[in-house]
Amino acid sequence: MRPYAILVVIALCVAFVYCDMVFEFSDADKKTIVDNHNYYRSMVSPAAANMQPVVWDEAVANFVKNYAKSCPGSGNTVPHNPSRIINGVYAGENIYSSTASMALTTPQRSWNNEKNNYNFDTKACSGVCGHYTQLVWAKSTKIGCVKVKCDSKKYKYNYICDYVPGGNINGGRPYIAATPADTTAQPVYSGAPFDLSLNSTFGNETSGNSTVGDDLEYSNSSTRTGYNWLLLAVLLILQITLMLL
Repeated sequence: MRPYAILVVIALCVAFVYCDMVFEFSDADKKTIVDNHNYYRSMVSPAAANMQPVVWDEAVANFVKNYAKSCPGSGNTVPHNPSRIINGVYAGENIYSSTASMALTTPQRSWNNEKNNYNFDTKACSGVCGHYTQLVWAKSTKIGCVKVKCDSKKYKYNYICDYVPGGNINGGRPYIAATPADTTAQPVYSGAPFDLSLNSTFGNETSGNSTVGDDLEYSNSSTRTGYNWLLLAVLLILQITLMLL
């Protein structure tokens, strides 16, 4: 058995477990993200007269992926991109950061919960509500999102969505409120309702308990199922490799 070979195997395994990564979204994932956005946009109160549905845009998705894949910044999370101009258009941005992997719909549900902090009539915000107003900004019609794992960050899992054109402009309201005379407004989502309970799970991931920060949104969770099975698999490969050396 060669000692240097053992060290190489160990180094490769450690690098595999503790590496930054970009989670690739399938077409079904993208549809879930879009549908979830449009569901919340269709449920605003007061009702909207000018709400538009969002669609997935690959140019927006590639833009946010290229920014986030290197896990920029030296803080606890991936920071906002200060240069959010996509094809000459300003893009809005929402970020949700967590110590554990989150389901695709968890960030949007958390952002939507900020509606409790927002007064549509006065435009006043008691706490954090900027994620919500961007989520339901009527004129933002293109979205692209990415989920990255950054082991150098305290909050390793970062979920980022960019919106084109960007919202939260000049302190304006996110949409125009409908009046009783508005009978032509089209619904932006007509599918099955999403489960909005705080304890609900989506796919094979469990949502954590979120708390709101000053700028980004954070979640602390002890759910590390995905990490644990990956670590066990790597250790098993290591053991077999050592036996063969």
